[in-house]
Amino acid sequence: MIRALKRGRSVTARRQLRWIVWGTALGAIPFVLGYVLPFTLGFTPSSPFEFTAVLLGLVPLAFASAIIRYRLMDVEVIIKRALVSAAAIAAIAAIYAILLRVAGRFFLHGQDQQNPIIALLATIVVVLLSSPLKNAIQTALDRVYYRDRYDYRRALVGFARDLNSDLDLLRLSERLVRA
Repeated sequence: MIRALKRGRSVTARRQLRWIVWGTALGAIPFVLGYVLPFTLGFTPSSPFEFTAVLLGLVPLAFASAIIRYRLMDVEVIIKRALVSAAAIAAIAAIYAILLRVAGRFFLHGQDQQNPIIALLATIVVVLLSSPLKNAIQTALDRVYYRDRYDYRRALVGFARDLNSDLDLLRLSERLVRA
């Protein structure tokens, strides 16, 4: 499949093969390494590795997503948004926990660790950091995903934003010609 992915001529075929390769890898590799390999070597796999069988559901989902070739872009956008949201939530939770722990050690000196004022201040800090953090994660994911085309995409998005913000037809046509 990887060889076919490198040889694919059309963009749609490469995208379909990419979906199949990633879905198969993300679904099968954890199961094989965590459950099948220890089982074949005579060991009893630990119970958390039994849950890697759930990831095998990604294999048919990847094939089904690849078949829907005209909706691949929509699925990719949804998955990218879900990844950004999940990473942002995880980062926000980690920041909140770190803030509570650090504030408890430095300001409370081992006293009651359940201080509502520190929790409120940590919540305010996390709320203020959440939007820039999500934007930074989105930008990083876009850079990884689009690679060389990232600057072109950012320029087009900025240009589209400028065009949508102006209602005067004369100014709009001047901006269009200038761009």
